[in-house]
Amino acid sequence: MTAKTKEQLDAELQTKLAAIQTTIVKLREQKNYPEWVRNMAAAVPTDAVRSVVHDLRRGVAEPSSIMPQPSQPQVERGSGWREQNPLGPPSGVAICDQLVDQQDRVDKADLARRLARSGKKE
Repeated sequence: MTAKTKEQLDAELQTKLAAIQTTIVKLREQKNYPEWVRNMAAAVPTDAVRSVVHDLRRGVAEPSSIMPQPSQPQVERGSGWREQNPLGPPSGVAICDQLVDQQDRVDKADLARRLARSGKKE
C-alpha cells in the first residue's frame, strides 16, 4: 500500500464533502428528515458545521504541535538505574540481638538461682 499524496487526500476529501452536501440538499428538498438527521442537527450548531466545512475546503491541515520547538538541545536523562543496596541484615537487627542476648543472661541467672534453692545443679 502506498502513501497517498496531499493532493490525492484533498481530492478524496472534496469528493466526500460534495457527496455529503448533495445528500443534505436532497434531504432538505424532501422536507421529511430522518430522525438521525434531526438529532444531529439539534446536537451541533450550524455555525460549527459551516466552520468545519470552510476549514476543510482548503485541504487537510498539516499536523502541528502546540508546544514550541526547543531552542536548545534537551538534556539526556539517565536510564533510571541506581546502585543496589548491599546485602545484609536490615538496620536494627543488631540492637534486637543485644536485647535477646541480655534477656538470655537474665533468664540463665534466674534459672541458676531457682536450681540452687531447690538443691539441684545445672
